[in-house]
Amino acid sequence: MGIVFSLKKEHKEMYKKLDMLERSINKKIDYLRLSKLFRDFQNLWNTHEEAEEFVFHVFVKDKRAIEKMSFDHKSLRGHRKVLNDFIASGNEHKIRVALDTDGRMLIDKLKRHMKEEDKIFERITQK
Repeated sequence: MGIVFSLKKEHKEMYKKLDMLERSINKKIDYLRLSKLFRDFQNLWNTHEEAEEFVFHVFVKDKRAIEKMSFDHKSLRGHRKVLNDFIASGNEHKIRVALDTDGRMLIDKLKRHMKEEDKIFERITQK
C-alpha cells in the first residue's frame, strides 16, 4: 500500500501549493513566481493523477466512486487549462481575472476532491 501513502503525502504537498496559489490571488502578480508555482503544481498533479487512476482501478470496487473521481478529474483539468492558458498569455489583467474565477474554483473543488479521495484511501489501507 506504499502507493496509497505516497498519494496521501502528495495531497499534502498539493494543499501547500494551492494555499500559495490562493495567497497570490490577492497580491500584485509576480509573473515569474506565479508561472513557476503553477508549472510545479501541474507537474505534481500530472504524475499524481496517473497514480490515482491506477489505484482507483485496482483497489476500488465501487464503480460509481471511480466514475465520480474520473469526472472530477476531467472537470478540474478544465479549470487548470483555463488558468494555464491565461498565465501563458502574460496579460496581467487576464491572469488576474482567471485567478479570481477559475483559480478560486479550482482551489475549492480540488481541496474538496482530495478530501474525498483521502477517505477512500483510508478505506483501502484499512483492509
